[in-house]
Amino acid sequence: MRVQLTLLSLLAGLPAVLSFYINTKYTAYANDFVDPNYALSKSFNETTAVAQQTIVQWATLLNTQGPWAVTTSKNSISAPSGDPHDYLSWAPYWWPNCDGAGNTTALSEEQIWTTCSYEQRDGLFNPDVRDVNNVGAFDDLSNAVLYNSLAWAINGSSVYSSHVVTYIKTWFLDPATKMNPNLNFGQVQRGPGDQVGSHTGVLDLKGMSMIVSGVLILRIGKAPEWTADIDNQLNAWAWDYMSWLENNPIALKERAATNNHGSFYYTQLAALKILVGDTAGAQGALREYFSTLYLDQVAADGEQPLEASRTRPYHYRAYNLAAMITNARLASYVGFQAWNTTTNAGGTIHAALDFSLTVSPDNEAAQELYPSIAAVASTYGDPQGNQHAVARRVELGVDGHLDMSTMFSASKARIPLQLGLRRTYATRLPEKPPMRHPDPLINNPAAVVTPLSEDLTFIHRPPPSAPTPFSYTTNPSSPLLRPASPADAPLPPTLKDTSAAPKPPRMSDAKIAEMRALRASNPKLSRTFLAQKFECTPAFVSLMAPLSHPAQRDNLELRDRAHAEVRAQWGEKKLIMNEPESYQSDCLRKDIPLVPRPSITSTRSHFASAPDRLTATITALLVPLRDAGVRGILSRYFTAGFGRVNKTATALADF
Repeated sequence: MRVQLTLLSLLAGLPAVLSFYINTKYTAYANDFVDPNYALSKSFNETTAVAQQTIVQWATLLNTQGPWAVTTSKNSISAPSGDPHDYLSWAPYWWPNCDGAGNTTALSEEQIWTTCSYEQRDGLFNPDVRDVNNVGAFDDLSNAVLYNSLAWAINGSSVYSSHVVTYIKTWFLDPATKMNPNLNFGQVQRGPGDQVGSHTGVLDLKGMSMIVSGVLILRIGKAPEWTADIDNQLNAWAWDYMSWLENNPIALKERAATNNHGSFYYTQLAALKILVGDTAGAQGALREYFSTLYLDQVAADGEQPLEASRTRPYHYRAYNLAAMITNARLASYVGFQAWNTTTNAGGTIHAALDFSLTVSPDNEAAQELYPSIAAVASTYGDPQGNQHAVARRVELGVDGHLDMSTMFSASKARIPLQLGLRRTYATRLPEKPPMRHPDPLINNPAAVVTPLSEDLTFIHRPPPSAPTPFSYTTNPSSPLLRPASPADAPLPPTLKDTSAAPKPPRMSDAKIAEMRALRASNPKLSRTFLAQKFECTPAFVSLMAPLSHPAQRDNLELRDRAHAEVRAQWGEKKLIMNEPESYQSDCLRKDIPLVPRPSITSTRSHFASAPDRLTATITALLVPLRDAGVRGILSRYFTAGFGRVNKTATALADF
């Protein structure tokens, strides 16, 4: 039984593990795709030393088990076609029911397969399906190709690249062992009658994206062992298999599956199109997935309802999440970003992981989710610390799994950090990842995408509404839609050429001296007068012929006297209107009669300094009005205005 290690950190999406675990079995994850350019760049920092060592160790371990072939992993059991080159697997959740078989003696295993009816028990694995282990062999093959290719990229040893070539030739190319490019007998449902494959059998080759990733590393890295002949033969096999994937009714039924089966179908198809160089086809497949199946797979809170309804919801959430992440990585590799694509309910890949972290695995394997945690944290960052909290629980063994000392970082490179005895506190504030605006055309059914040459894409955007007078592109009267002018049409008038305008002549020193002498002899001459006389600006006059301070003071006194003479001719209303605004508002607030002040001294201050005189003045004013019946009104009025003057208030009370 393969030992599954609880691995969290990834090197470009790959697991890392402590050195004392290396001698155990490697960890097989659901799916992955590694950008070959990142692997070949070798831009790994010192924190990936353990991860690199693990990759090389796992490649060496797998090399002791291969090669694998479709013809040698069936335990002498043939597909219903009788062709040993046909891939064969049995449906894992189907169990025999021999109640109606009519047998009188015990049935052999072979008789049970063809005599008893089979019933589905979702989530309950039938162990005898591994008697035909093509699916396990292909899983080991995909891991061996990926890890050996990465090992070659890390240390350049031809041992690992040679093993990749051997594995590819044995499974896909050699006439004696190659697999026929179809899955006509994948996940066969056993029982009486014709036994044919089911659409769920397409899922068996989900590791194809890992094989494609490994092959691209050798191809782009120009490994000597990966020859053009091998590359051409593998491409030819891939084209034949893609023809089956896109046309066979079994495969088309899997393509329409709305849960993880459909997600992995597009993973497989897009990876193969990348392998053969059909970038436009890979883009089309991934855009189709993110604009159809994906839109109904994640709820607003991150739940995956199609997976949650299964008998093993934790497993299937992690399973489909791995497919969504791999599809997003494939999309990034071919030129468009799908990480922030939202579903119809408003969910995202990030939300799907966050929700999965809140669900208890119960009796299921919690480590299935760890690679997805690392992938999501490396892409979106972890500002809330949710992924880091899970990592600490795993490291401390809180979740009841094997202890580990690896951790992921939120860097773009998805590089693991070995914790060990190092600090556990942050040394800088978390940085919010840059805003990634989703492409509005990805989920727009009205958008038409037409592939062009030289990797260009022209996107036609249909008009959003009927032509309006405000539209410059759809209104028939728009100047953009008018017919071209005839060749002999007159040209519009040329604009005035201001660049050739002559600059004003520079004032001579003699003129400047004359200006200074004139202003010194008569300080009353204004700057405007001198500017007009010498054809310059007033600012230039102030700069070249400034007045002395005594002259400036005399001019200000003359101006103040002139203003005072003008004010002397103003009437009462104009004087009131020109009083300071603060004085006017104060009078209105205190309910004081607003009268022009004879001087700058405040009227209130004048009255307050002479209360006796104020009392006599008010009494004299009120006597003529005694018989007019307004004594009470005036008393309240003046008391409110000058209530703080005690003598005035007493006089008013006596009055």
